Amino acid sequence: MYLFAQLIVWVQRLLSTFLSQTGVTIDAAVTAVLGIFTVVTKKIPKFKVYGGSQRENQALQNVQARLRMVFSYLFAQLIMWARGLPGGFLVLGSANVDERSDLIILFRMKDV
Repeated sequence: MYLFAQLIVWVQRLLSTFLSQTGVTIDAAVTAVLGIFTVVTKKIPKFKVYGGSQRENQALQNVQARLRMVFSYLFAQLIMWARGLPGGFLVLGSANVDERSDLIILFRMKDV
């Protein structure tokens, strides 16, 4: 179990560095989803730190978590295809590494 925990920490650091260097964040996807909500409701929800309510804050955090899950599955299923390689990945879990990046833990599956 200790070695697995060390591996997770190593992967978190590696992905955090990579994602922060590429500028990849969940913010663009959240903005796109909130844009749809705003068109329909004419309301712009805000995080609590920007003056939003607890309800707005919880909803925005849920949107971030669900989008993180969607992207995890999207990349797990299609990244090998996008690179012209066989196989795929299985999503084992995801967690927020820090406010600039997301962690995706994937397990490589052999093509059968």
